[in-house]
Amino acid sequence: MALTRIRGDAVQHSAMPTGAVLQIQQASYTTRGDINSTGDTVIFGVSITPKFSTSKVLVRMNLDVTHHNYYSGLIRCQRVISGGATTLIGGGVAFGSNAIANVWMNVRKAHRDGETDDTLDIYSYHSYSHEHLDSPSTTSAITYNALGRSVAGGANLHLNRTSQNSDNEFNSAGFCTMTATEVAG
Repeated sequence: MALTRIRGDAVQHSAMPTGAVLQIQQASYTTRGDINSTGDTVIFGVSITPKFSTSKVLVRMNLDVTHHNYYSGLIRCQRVISGGATTLIGGGVAFGSNAIANVWMNVRKAHRDGETDDTLDIYSYHSYSHEHLDSPSTTSAITYNALGRSVAGGANLHLNRTSQNSDNEFNSAGFCTMTATEVAG
């Protein structure tokens, strides 16, 4: 079997088998933060410039988050093509008049039957992950943004921190990452 040597700066699309990884970009977010908006708020993003317009981009999002009360915090993903369109990608479809489409994660505080206070889970956050295989059909720069929102005003979505958020060891901060992997199409 003959092996073909490909220089990294001279990769040809015809030389790449479908599914071959062409590049990986990753961004992290380590700030303790809160989102108290019922509209989408950009948390952070990862940028990638595909080598070929036929490539796919596997977008992975890993978040350490919690939500303060009985309402939901929602996470979605936005694709922004430089000089082009901004689109929500992946996630579920909207059903019903009040539903929100393209939700990747629905973050809620744990509840017990009959709970009457906000003490359950104030010392923990949870790790959520999701991925989507995107077909952007471009060689322009792309930024994939993690978007967050709270579905009720006054009910914060907490990032990289617990609801209690003190400086004790049981409130140690988490971290979030987004990874964009270009795959030959």
